[in-house]
Amino acid sequence: MIRKSVTALLLTGCMLITGAFSLLPTGSAAEAFAKEQTEFSRTIRKGNDGVISKTIVASDLEGEEASLKGMSRLKASAYYSDAWETYNSYYYYNQLSDNEKKLYNYFNEQCLSYLANETDIKDKLEDKGKTYYYLPTISTVGLDLTNEQVDRVEYFFHYENPQYFFLDNQKVTTKHNNGSYSSIGLCVYPLFVSGKSRKEARDAIMSTVNSWAPTIEAETTAWGKVRAIHDLIIERVTYNTPLFESDFANDANEYSQSAYSALGWSEKKTVCAGYSQAFALIANKYNIDSVSVTSVTHQWNIVRIGGQWYILDTTWDDADGDNGMSKYYLFFCRSTEKINSIDLEYDGKLQHESESVYKGYLPTCVYDTDSSFEYVGTAPVITEKCPQPVVSVNEATVTITCSDAAATVYYTTDGNNPNPASSKSMKYTAPFRVSGGEDIRAVAVKSGASDSDIYSV
Repeated sequence: MIRKSVTALLLTGCMLITGAFSLLPTGSAAEAFAKEQTEFSRTIRKGNDGVISKTIVASDLEGEEASLKGMSRLKASAYYSDAWETYNSYYYYNQLSDNEKKLYNYFNEQCLSYLANETDIKDKLEDKGKTYYYLPTISTVGLDLTNEQVDRVEYFFHYENPQYFFLDNQKVTTKHNNGSYSSIGLCVYPLFVSGKSRKEARDAIMSTVNSWAPTIEAETTAWGKVRAIHDLIIERVTYNTPLFESDFANDANEYSQSAYSALGWSEKKTVCAGYSQAFALIANKYNIDSVSVTSVTHQWNIVRIGGQWYILDTTWDDADGDNGMSKYYLFFCRSTEKINSIDLEYDGKLQHESESVYKGYLPTCVYDTDSSFEYVGTAPVITEKCPQPVVSVNEATVTITCSDAAATVYYTTDGNNPNPASSKSMKYTAPFRVSGGEDIRAVAVKSGASDSDIYSV
């Protein structure tokens, strides 16, 4: 498929409203891309605009279980326990089951280790003439997870941890005779097999991030910071059309699934995955929660500002000079309803229609900035606030209630304030037991309302 410009389509379908907007110094040409769906043998999902994904069933590794013995376990509920975790979000994590969180934590421990050290990665597998490098496999035995759950944990881990730039969005699995997974290994780009190369890439990413700090930190509001990050990424990066048109033939050397392609690679070229990963990494650094979301054709971000989630797409806001413009704001902090009204179809589906793995996990983005091609729009005024939840303890059984049935409650038991995304918290689903002495805190959140006051007991 060729890369399509959708400027004319969007212009005919959208009206520029100027009354409440602030004129920006630049506007942009929005482009949508007819994304190739790259299908491999034994795939579990198809590629999104180069969001390449492959599961390699490693029969020759049957039974191998590398379970990170000797590594300390991360806290189940707390603020970030490592400086690198300030670049991620826990929005997906906080909605997982206890056993799913265990697997997620194993992934996190392992990736933190390889991010921080210069140990070379030695595990590899030959498949159909290609070599795949991967981190030591992690056992799933004893976690009582279905293959679908394991896949979901891996999926969510990848899309809210952009700091692990060495991952390439593929995985190796081993299986029991009954077909259930026995272990899983996260694949890495060949360049980052070398610990020395990982350090150089990490330093290159941080050089870009640090060089942008004065611009971002000059903004006094979250809205201003989000706009600055949006603009800086678009100004730095060019869409990697040659890679796309080659069906991602050389992706092993162009890193399109990683924030490195947008923030560290000297070529400064990427596809939607790189744009999205880069935005999430930097937004999270500034305490603005963001995660990536995928459809079968695309990848973008949701970002949380003032307790509300918005859809943001730097790829489609990057004009790369089309119509003499550098960037748009048409996809800057939009509502779900608005995105659906201006979205484009590919193969019968809207390109911002999230994959089924996200069903029940994504928020509805209620508010809209009324942004357009040249105008960033205005921050919505949130008038509703969630009622404070109530925590009751009766004979070591904790029950949490909220008078708004539409609200979701998150809680902690270690004295840290709960939050749906910025720290590890637990989503309340049923009464639970405590041993005594816990500092329980709870917060209620809802699409369309600001967060409640925190209840503490």
